[in-house]
Amino acid sequence: MRVGGMWDVAAKHLKKMDKLKTASEKLDCIVDCSQMLIKSFSLVGSKEKPVTADDIYPIIVNVVIKAAPRRLVSNIKYILFLFSFI
Repeated sequence: MRVGGMWDVAAKHLKKMDKLKTASEKLDCIVDCSQMLIKSFSLVGSKEKPVTADDIYPIIVNVVIKAAPRRLVSNIKYILFLFSFI
């Protein structure tokens, strides 16, 4: 799978967050998206130069814009609210 394809899959994980009900399912979508991005960087990264936040931040922004999740902020607030009681 090419790296751009992996970014598309990461965006799909974010999109499906609105369809889920529980906070743990929504959090799993964010984790799956993050893991897909990390895997994509492991494919193109080198051992001499590790991946930094400066490298990955523009990609995260691109994936979030591409996914355009309708209620991203409210979903994150919901997750944070429910997990604050644990």
